[in-house]
Amino acid sequence: MFEFSEMRALAGRLEQFVNGGHTEAFMRECLIELAKKLWKKTKNKTPFNTGLLRNTWQIGTISKIGDIYEIEVYNDTEYAEFVEHGFKAHWVPGRWEGHQFIYDPKERKSGMFVGKPGTYVEGKFMLKLSEQELEREMERFLQRKQEQFLRKMLGGD
Repeated sequence: MFEFSEMRALAGRLEQFVNGGHTEAFMRECLIELAKKLWKKTKNKTPFNTGLLRNTWQIGTISKIGDIYEIEVYNDTEYAEFVEHGFKAHWVPGRWEGHQFIYDPKERKSGMFVGKPGTYVEGKFMLKLSEQELEREMERFLQRKQEQFLRKMLGGD
């Protein structure tokens, strides 16, 4: 038997969710979770030498412009873009300390050639490949999050 009071209660819960900022919280929660997944995938694909490049990946803050939410996963290490996209082989000033090369832009007497002279060093595309992976997983992720959201909204969780 259908109870109209149940329908009123459901309508009340829906209104409370919408007016209580729960949908915005849901959007932000999804975005943060996706950014963390992208951060982890990208970090794991980043080549490791000293660990600086791999350990400098960061997640920015969420911004909202109109109905669009954005969050950035980035690396502000000086050479991150070159490792991502590739570069023409070139001389890098610096010095060796044991088995580790120390980049020093002021060094004039020593350094090393990165790549074979006259060639192009291919990029690793750690961010691009991770974005593509995440894109393939997105539909399943969002479906799961929407189901959780609806269960919570309808009082099932």
